[in-house]
Amino acid sequence: MRYVSAYVSNPSSTRTERVVLLLDDGTNASLVSEELAKKLELTGTATMISLALGGGQIYKTPGYYSKIKIKGTMPYQGMKVFEKMTHVKILPNPTGKVAVLDWNQYKRYWPHLKDIDFPILPEDRRIMGIIGTKDNDLLNGIAPVVVADNISDAPSAKRTVLGWTAIGRVLPAEVRASEIMTSDCHYLYDCAET
Repeated sequence: MRYVSAYVSNPSSTRTERVVLLLDDGTNASLVSEELAKKLELTGTATMISLALGGGQIYKTPGYYSKIKIKGTMPYQGMKVFEKMTHVKILPNPTGKVAVLDWNQYKRYWPHLKDIDFPILPEDRRIMGIIGTKDNDLLNGIAPVVVADNISDAPSAKRTVLGWTAIGRVLPAEVRASEIMTSDCHYLYDCAET
């Protein structure tokens, strides 16, 4: 799964949190957790929110709509740091306890990734929101995708306006031995340590 570290703030106040956001081009909605909304003191219109799941199922949950500002953590090649206002759905816990691994720890195993400045993650690596295709400008690449020559199962990296992301195998086969780990699995806090 692709993710970024970004600043999310309440446009009506100075409340800001640096969090991990999942970039999901398989959903069209952008969502943030109720926990983050409380920290930011977001307000909005309470409603039942419907989410379409696989197999035509509809999941309904209480939530509300609000507005946030998203700001990147690093400029790219002379560009100023990207920021955008957007509307989001606030849900109790849109991603469960899913946390991400730190590509800065694993890029040393992949020569084509070693010079990429992946985002510094906040201490709390849980995913606090999802950016969907309604905010496609946050998902799109702004630099060529970085892939490995002659390694068909190597991860690839993509630079978005919010920072570098990567997807694919975390460790090369010779390092992994019999352990199977991929970045598109759902990592819990200490999954990367096991």
